[in-house]
Amino acid sequence: MATKKPGSLRIGSSLLKLILDDEAYSEKSGDLEESYNILTREAGKSKADLWYWGQLAKLIPAHLRDSLTWRFVMFFNNLKVAWRYLCKFKSYSMVNMISLAIGIAFCILTYLFVHHEYSYDNFHENGDRIYLAFHLSALSGAGKASGSTPPILAPTLDGNITGIERIARVYGWYIKDGTPVRHQEKTMIMRGYYVDSAFFQMFSFPQIAGQPETALDDKHGIVITADMAERFFGNNDPLGQEIAIRLRDEEDFFLVKGVVDLPVNSSLQFDFLVSYDLKAPHSTHWGANNVFTFIQLSGTANHADTENQFAAFFSDHFREQQQNQESYFGSPDRPLRLLPLKKLYLNSVIRKWLTIQSDPVYSYILSGIALAVLLIACFNFINLSLGLSSRRFKEVGMRKVVGARRSQLMRQHLSESLLLVFLSLLAGAVLALISIPTFSRLLERNLSFDLRIMVVPFVGMIFLVGLLAGLYPAFVLSRLHPVDILKKRFQMQSKRGLRSLLVVVQFGLSIILIITTLSMARQMQFMRKKNLGFNADHLVVIDAGGGGIGLNEAECRRVLSVYRQAVSQRRDLLSATMTSMSFGRRDSWGTAFEFQDKSFSCRMYSIDYDYAKTLGMRIVRGREFSPDFPGDRENSVVVNESLVRVFGWEDPIGQTIPVDNDMLSGKIIGVFADSHLRSLHYEVEPAVFHLKVINGSFRFILIRLSSENVPETLNLLEDLWKRTVPDRPFLFSFLDEDVDRVFKEDERWVDISRYSALFAILIACLGAFSLTSLALARRTKEVGVRKVLGASVIRIALLLTRDLFTLILFANAIAWPLAYFLLRVWLQDFAYRTALSIEVFLLGAVFTFLIALATISIQVLRSAKSDPVNALRYE
Repeated sequence: MATKKPGSLRIGSSLLKLILDDEAYSEKSGDLEESYNILTREAGKSKADLWYWGQLAKLIPAHLRDSLTWRFVMFFNNLKVAWRYLCKFKSYSMVNMISLAIGIAFCILTYLFVHHEYSYDNFHENGDRIYLAFHLSALSGAGKASGSTPPILAPTLDGNITGIERIARVYGWYIKDGTPVRHQEKTMIMRGYYVDSAFFQMFSFPQIAGQPETALDDKHGIVITADMAERFFGNNDPLGQEIAIRLRDEEDFFLVKGVVDLPVNSSLQFDFLVSYDLKAPHSTHWGANNVFTFIQLSGTANHADTENQFAAFFSDHFREQQQNQESYFGSPDRPLRLLPLKKLYLNSVIRKWLTIQSDPVYSYILSGIALAVLLIACFNFINLSLGLSSRRFKEVGMRKVVGARRSQLMRQHLSESLLLVFLSLLAGAVLALISIPTFSRLLERNLSFDLRIMVVPFVGMIFLVGLLAGLYPAFVLSRLHPVDILKKRFQMQSKRGLRSLLVVVQFGLSIILIITTLSMARQMQFMRKKNLGFNADHLVVIDAGGGGIGLNEAECRRVLSVYRQAVSQRRDLLSATMTSMSFGRRDSWGTAFEFQDKSFSCRMYSIDYDYAKTLGMRIVRGREFSPDFPGDRENSVVVNESLVRVFGWEDPIGQTIPVDNDMLSGKIIGVFADSHLRSLHYEVEPAVFHLKVINGSFRFILIRLSSENVPETLNLLEDLWKRTVPDRPFLFSFLDEDVDRVFKEDERWVDISRYSALFAILIACLGAFSLTSLALARRTKEVGVRKVLGASVIRIALLLTRDLFTLILFANAIAWPLAYFLLRVWLQDFAYRTALSIEVFLLGAVFTFLIALATISIQVLRSAKSDPVNALRYE
């Protein structure tokens, strides 16, 4: 039976095993154990233990010091060898570095974008406990909720729901889009909100001056942003300054009592805040959804439990109030929900209205594209490393013969990979830094290269990409047997399958990007060419602000009459009208009705005489409104073709809309041809046009210009405006610019896809170029033999390119179904879309073949035309 070791030997042996390798451990532990046993017999166990631990105290620090020193030396030695290796194979190293640099640059730019998107509203101290209350409705169908709630909700919840610490309402309505703000003789359009006094106790916007927490306790106190303070007061102290703001058809005067800084990553964007009490009288109707209700929960409250309280409370509340309606928030189709503030900017639940929002899908798409480009670059690295491995067999064999262990060889190869990735990262960072302005302009974001947020991703990317790209080649090369290598019995044939698979994936991803880019561009072209139903050229849209903050109906008519008088006197002004909505701007006014057990949405337009004439819309039946028929103002409506189809009328003239909705009352006098007065993401809905204000005030004055002397005509329009409305800035745009702006929202993603496809195919072709060079180097003697036997240049070229084109053919077979699926998903967002045509897929395949052929043709033809004598002397 083996003798049990003393405790000192067991503990010491365990320590040595942790820090020494197997060979050193066997030697050191054996010597120490033998000496320990001798000393134990001669001097006793106590002295032996004391001696043994003294030896360990000397051995362990010395070994750690030597180990660290040698590791440090070997690290720099590995880097030196890695650098020599990169210099030896300059062209292939450069291909790898360019590929990785492009992929890393894409990842850096994507990270900056995603970080920016997810940084919204993170600066609020209590942001984790702030929620937006909203309700879902069965009436909205599959659409998003509005996010708005009745003003009476806040006081009803206060004190009745446990766990609520604060409630603050935010009301924007007209002033969120801009209202005239005046200080002395300076007038500018500024955006604002009405907010409850608890707003600054809930939200922690950085304070610059004054006391924002108490500023809104006074109805005539106002809090402004630093940007607004600078624009109005320059370097002067803004506190105590008086400014006038147009609210509800008249100016109110306010004293500046606070200045805050508005971060760019705030979903609440404003220039000023005024007291919610100015909005009085408050509506007590539960159907008046026009405010955002923010709720701050206490530290111990749970939002899921709070939502459950809502359902129970409102079910009892409406029953106790004996209101003649179903429990508004307690019913299954109208549950009251809580949306976290930090998810408000990136959400797919509520519509964009009072706050700015972005679609999280953009982050997913961009991340997917960046990952695809980076994977293509990594596959290039693996392919080239495996392709070059045949030139390193002897090196690996000699290292193993002189005693190199597999772990040391793997460290050497990984150090080469990490060095190349580090250099690529530096190049990618420079490329990203240069591209940030273009990338920011493309995405309409204010992105900046901040090293504070990039350090961790940089380090992580070096190790992640370095291991991803270099681990497999290092693993393969380090396991080779030295005898097989030195006798040239080892072949890399078994790795051809992997290299072929990587090439297929590379080109497959590139083909997907090419096909999606071509299809997206085709969809944009289809939308651009689609007849919108009106003529946007030379049509000026003047923003009068609308009732409440801008010109009221009487003032709009007064300005319109001035312009109409100018139209009658000048040849460069063709017609003028006004409307409540314009393309891409405030185009959401509408109502709903039911007919034959189906629900329909209906657009509601308030328009004036000459509307169809000014917009260039076609009248398919009847007539448009005319001053020759005084009854048009009260009893007549014009509808579009979509509404006629809903009711199935053969002759709609003289009909009345058979629904119980006062906003749809009136006799039909005309039918406009269906026109796309909103983005092509929406289908043309039934529409009703009134000559009076219905569900939305007059806001936009439309003036049709001739194509001559446009700058002079604009100066005339501005001069007439200033004479008629001296206290409001002249704000205008051309309708074709508004249309173009809406289209560009989608076209920018086409541009991103186009750049991505360009770089993806560039990386794939660089890899194909390098792999072809390696393949030709291995087949030099074969080419010479074939030429001696009479093979033509064309036949040899076809032979040398056959393998690559076969792989590209397989890549197309894999890429087509994936591209088809992705495009089907993307096109679902458009109400009007082009069909997916086989032509696009064939064009993507042909495009890929031609680029690959152009990439490798020079070296293939050079090899095919080479002198066979030199080829037979090769090696």
